[in-house]
Amino acid sequence: MPATPAWPPQSTPRLFVAAPLTAGLRSIDGPQAHYLVGVMRIKPGEPIKLFDGESGEWLAVAREVGRKSLVVELTAQLRETEAVPDLWLCAAPLK
Repeated sequence: MPATPAWPPQSTPRLFVAAPLTAGLRSIDGPQAHYLVGVMRIKPGEPIKLFDGESGEWLAVAREVGRKSLVVELTAQLRETEAVPDLWLCAAPLK
């Protein structure tokens, strides 16, 4: 008999960060910390995906969790920012 999977299924939280991301420790506070700590209930050691508009998506691990702040360690870059094609839409006026 197969093992019963954990229910409800959980996915890794994904969060936009305005500042550029690089490997190492990073402090998160304000509304983003409230979302991760209060809403998603992140505990130390749990993974988080962070992304910005410049360096792409990173895998982070929660190191220190406080009531209003969170320290994460960015461990690996999952993917780089994809280039967006330059599209133009032109409309011709009718007679």
